[in-house]
Order: sequence, then structure tokens, then C-alpha cells
Amino acid sequence: MARLTWRCANRFFRGSPFDVATEFDVTLRKQFLDIVVIRKREGEFHRPLPDGFGPLANHNLISFKSHQDAFDAWALQELVAYYVCYRKQVSGEKKKLLPATEFCLIAISARSPVGLMTAIPLVERHLGVYDIEWGRLAIRLIVIRELPVEDANTILLLFSQATSQLEFAVRHYRSTKADASGLIDQMIRY
Repeated sequence: MARLTWRCANRFFRGSPFDVATEFDVTLRKQFLDIVVIRKREGEFHRPLPDGFGPLANHNLISFKSHQDAFDAWALQELVAYYVCYRKQVSGEKKKLLPATEFCLIAISARSPVGLMTAIPLVERHLGVYDIEWGRLAIRLIVIRELPVEDANTILLLFSQATSQLEFAVRHYRSTKADASGLIDQMIRY
């Protein structure tokens, strides 16, 4: 089928200033999704999740933008592209994709994404938590600066630029053995 498509396209564009390429590898440049949280076994997660994180799916794709980067329409399109590639990758067979219900897309932005908010409709679910409908995809947007100062949000508030949120997070963050010498503890000491 690809060969037939190529022949038709090639014939159509012959003699024009355009070339035709088929089966073009769009993954030549490595792309990295910030965080993927994957269910590995049955069971419940018993710790309180930060606002906007529940319920978790089997595959949770998370894009994070710090206070230096805007979560804009391009970042949203990137997250959707990561989802498409990831879903194909973990599904195995091309024609039998895992159901969309197996996936959750979460965008985290340290600052309010003003440009995005004026470009597309956002539905506020909770203070600092928005839903975005992108075609048939539901994307959760968490705006750290707008989150309530609560224990469940501590891990996210560590990335806030708001002094009150950051001070709260530093006072309430509880290190675990797994991350005791990690980046977060270094950040808190700083």
C-alpha cells in the first residue's frame, strides 16, 4: 500500500518543485517525555495524590514546564505526539492499540499558562487543576502557582516560585529512604 501511495504522490508532484518521501522516519531526533508513571502490578496506591493526579491510569504521561518555560499550545501538541508514539510502542501490534482508557495525560506548569488559556477553552475542575479537551483526548493541566497549600501538594509546591508555597513545601516535605540523598533533598538544602 505504501508503494502504491508513493507512486501516486510521486506522479502527482513530478515536475514540481517538491520531492516525495515515504515511510519517513520522524524519530531521527531523540525525544524525551519528562515523566511516565506505569502500573506494574495490581493493587492500590495508598498515599494522597497531589491535586489533579487522580485517578491514575495504567500509563500516566506527564509533561512538566518550570517557571522558565511556558506551557503553551506547542507544548500541548508535543504531549499529544508523545502519547501517540508511546501508545504505539507499548501496544505492540500496530493494529491492536491498547485502549485509550489505559492512558492519562498530565501537563504540569509552574506558572499560569496565560497564552494557552486564551487560545483554547480550559475547564477548571479545582483550584489550579484544569481539563483540556483535545479532540477525543482528555488532558489534565495542573498549574502549581494556583494550587492550594496542602500536604498532598507538597511535592509539586517544591517547584513553585511563590514564596509562601515554597516555604510550606520545604517545611512539609518528608524524605523517604529511596530519595534521601537525591535531587529533592539537595534542592531543599539549597
